[in-house]
Amino acid sequence: MRTIAIWGLGETGRSLAVTLAVSHQADQLVLLDGDATVADGVAAAVLTAAGWTDRQLRVQDWAGLAQADALLVALPGDDRTRAAQLTANAKRVAAANFGGVVINLMAPSEATTAILQAELALPPRRVVGLGTLAATRQLHQSLATAVHQSPQAIGGFVYGQAAGRPVVAWSTVRVSGRPLDKLGAASPAVDQQEVATAARLLDFRLAQAKASPAVTVALAQRVLAAILQDEQLPLALAVSQPQFGGYVSYPVLLGQAGVVSYLLLDLYPLEEEQIKVARAAIADQEAAWRHLLAAEPEKD
Repeated sequence: MRTIAIWGLGETGRSLAVTLAVSHQADQLVLLDGDATVADGVAAAVLTAAGWTDRQLRVQDWAGLAQADALLVALPGDDRTRAAQLTANAKRVAAANFGGVVINLMAPSEATTAILQAELALPPRRVVGLGTLAATRQLHQSLATAVHQSPQAIGGFVYGQAAGRPVVAWSTVRVSGRPLDKLGAASPAVDQQEVATAARLLDFRLAQAKASPAVTVALAQRVLAAILQDEQLPLALAVSQPQFGGYVSYPVLLGQAGVVSYLLLDLYPLEEEQIKVARAAIADQEAAWRHLLAAEPEKD
């Protein structure tokens, strides 16, 4: 039985709950929120939309995390509100002996994933965030348009810090398996700056249309599938990367146990330096979050 827990039932969490139930990606949901009334309402939405039975839902049942394959975290509100929810309930996750993988859907992705890993006291390989997964897909889409190919023919990753200091690693980019300087005369010339700008424009259009939550739900489903099916799929996620001293967006193989291995691709020296700069910015965000957590009274 595929049991999925969702902690935080704001716009993203409740949409995800209904989507997972209707798509049959989950057999059982554990719904957790700081407001019991909200959790009950989301349970009613799932029962109505998916035709589930009460037995397939566990509402506000923290002990139910013991059976969960994955815990998707989408705490709503501003940073202070989310810090308060984390402080109030982190010990409940530990007490439940959760043995699955945490998928963080919150922003800033790398910093909040690092904070979750520390507060939940789980192995780093079992705590990941969406990181630059969206940015990587936007890069693929923009490059595919430039070279008149399908996005599925494009490889390569965006590293670093999502929505802050993303690093387009052109050293890793391939079109049908070939680097950009080996595409041949028949392929259009690629202006890397134009492609990167077009990718950022896609993200801007998402934000302008307030469509980011819908994309988050779709990306969460893809990450969840890689875990449930033990795909060992290459994805650029927010992960703890020892080479850079902490959480940063970096490509890994993702499977049932979380991060199976890092994709240690040859990067240009400048790209490595840019990732280090991104890591420093992430560390500053982590420090700000720790300050917020320290200001919250610890709950029993």
